[in-house]
This record gives sequence, C-alpha cells and structure tokens, in this order.
Amino acid sequence: MELKHFPRDVQDMSVKVSSLWGARDIDLRTDQSRLATLDRDNFRDEQEWELYSHVDTEHVPEDLSSLIQRGYPAGRIIATCRVARRAKFFLVNNVFIMFSLIMLSLTCFAFDPVWDTSRIGATMTLLLVSVAFKLSVAGTLPLISYLTYLDIYILGGMLYLVVMTVLFAFISPFKNDADVARKIDIACVSILSLAIVLFHVIYGLIFYFDTNKRIMEMKAKDTEYDARLEKMKIKIEQRSDNNSPDQRPPLSPTSIGSPRDSTDDGNRAFNRQPSFTGAEHVEVRGFSPLPQYYPKRVSSPDNADLYRGTRRPTFREEEV
Repeated sequence: MELKHFPRDVQDMSVKVSSLWGARDIDLRTDQSRLATLDRDNFRDEQEWELYSHVDTEHVPEDLSSLIQRGYPAGRIIATCRVARRAKFFLVNNVFIMFSLIMLSLTCFAFDPVWDTSRIGATMTLLLVSVAFKLSVAGTLPLISYLTYLDIYILGGMLYLVVMTVLFAFISPFKNDADVARKIDIACVSILSLAIVLFHVIYGLIFYFDTNKRIMEMKAKDTEYDARLEKMKIKIEQRSDNNSPDQRPPLSPTSIGSPRDSTDDGNRAFNRQPSFTGAEHVEVRGFSPLPQYYPKRVSSPDNADLYRGTRRPTFREEEV
C-alpha cells in the first residue's frame, strides 16, 4: 500500500493466479480476445473509495531466483484494478481543523505585550492540541517509514506554532516600551500572515499536481478501456446479427432427413437425429458432431468414440 499521496491516493488491488505445476504441464496465458471486467455491484466501500472500471492483466514468467523462493515454475498471471480514496472526509475533518488552529494562533496578538506569559500560554495550548491531533490522525494509518502529504501539513502547522511561541519569548524584553512593542507586533503579524499564505499556496499546488498525475492516468485508462469495451460490444452484435435465423442459408432436402441416393455401394445414406437420455451409451461412427454440449469422451476397446452427457446433443449422423 502506497500512502505518500494520502489522502488523495490511488491503490492497486491485484489477484494473482499461479500453479505449482511445471511449465511443461500447464501454460498460463492471458486471453487477448476478451476484456477482463469487474462486478461493480458487489463493491461495498463506495463511500470511502472510487472504483475505476479498467482491469490490467499481465503474465509474469518465473525466473530461477523467484522459482526457488516461491516455487511457481509456470509463472503467474496478475489481474489489477485500482481504487481512488475519496479525500473530502480527510480534508474536512483533518486539514480544516489544523487550518483553524493555525488561524487561531494569530489571535494571541490581541493580548497586551505586557502579558507575555498569556501569549506564550495560549500558543503552548494550541501546540499541545496539535500534537494530540497528530497522534489521533497517525492512529488511523498503518505504520510507515515516510511522511504522507497530510503528515507534512500537520507537522508544518506544528512548526509554525513552535516558531510563534519562540517569537513571543524573544520580544518579551520589549514589553515595557509600548511604541516599540506595538511596532514589533505589527511586523510579526504581517510576516506570519504572509508565511501562512505562502505555505498554503505552495503546499496546495504541489499536493494537487503531484497527486493529480496518477488520478489522470487512471482516468485515461478508463477512457481507453471503455472505448475497447464498446468496440467489442459492436463486434458481438454484428456476429449475433449474422447468426440470426433470417441470415442463415436455406436448408437442402438432404439436411431435413430425406433419403438420397449414394454412388458408393448402392447403400442409402440419410440424416436422422436420434433421441436418447444422458444415461445411455451411444456408439456413433462416421459422423460430424455439432453438439450444443460437449460431453466427456471415453475411448472404447474397438477405438470407437463413446459419448455420455447429461443434455441431449444436436448432431448430424451418417450411416454407411
């Protein structure tokens, strides 16, 4: 799971198909003539995730080193779909709260410069609240060794509160001179306000464009997948139209069971459709089957093909 772009991240969900049989016994391939599809009706986490429609399939041949480690001599087939996290919940409940704490820190300048301890106490309270908030957010994420975009924003807000606390301690010696203290307060408010605006503008641009790259890539794959799926639907419709009863050629007299003369030995060959149940054994020689259901083939002692099935097949039989 890659969480660097959290809370606007895209996650891969993969299904790996492998076999313990060797490459001589089984050949794993992807069907290039058909598209892999998803059953979107059974997706239960729509409130938290957005499921993309495309599915990527690939065949990964097993090399010698991975063969020794995992024991998959025939390789693997990997089918991957993607989901994007819905960031609105985290932007409202995490980013907005931290932004409110940062803006509340500017109200500390409403205290008189003489009350330097009140200023420091207020910023320290906001700092402790941000620390507790950071720990609560970290508890909802898995333990990772890098910072997410949400971590960077919260840590940036905490660093701002630390700088403001140190600044109040630094200007406390000038509290006895009212004019100097007022000028220092105006300069600090202007600099800190500009720093807040610059931080949010730079952070917002980097966050949006960096996370938007992968999202736009997934949307482009969805567009390509939908175009391929539409072409495949058109081909299937065309095939069904060509195989419709109106498009089929008329049947010849011999195809409906009428007898016809044979030039071989004077024998008569005709077409018929036998009726039998699935429990019967039917021995047929010299026919071209056109079954709707392919039953299990069992070889008999006289090398004849015996067919046993649970449904009645449809075929043409010629007796010689």
